[in-house]
Amino acid sequence: MTTSLILLAAIAAVFVYLIISYRAPDMRKFDHPESATMIEAHEVSDQHDDVVAKLTAYHGQPRPKGIKVVRKRFEEVFASEIDIETRAVDVDGISSEWVLAEGADPN
Repeated sequence: MTTSLILLAAIAAVFVYLIISYRAPDMRKFDHPESATMIEAHEVSDQHDDVVAKLTAYHGQPRPKGIKVVRKRFEEVFASEIDIETRAVDVDGISSEWVLAEGADPN
């Protein structure tokens, strides 16, 4: 009986030692990381606010079926006149398109 109790106590001691020794570090601080604000609220441009409003309205609509419909709706949301130049290019045998913004240096 005494031997059984000593053996049981030894097993319990080893078990407690293993639990304490191999315990993973507490990672709760990473569950909800605080993001650093890049700019102050008064520095946000009106254009940024417009994009956020468009995205909010876009995501508030019922979800369309099919990638073509999604693409069309997204293009409608962000359709605007922009002054760009496009050039057809070949990159290692792959047809591509180079897009240059107004006043951009292509080099």
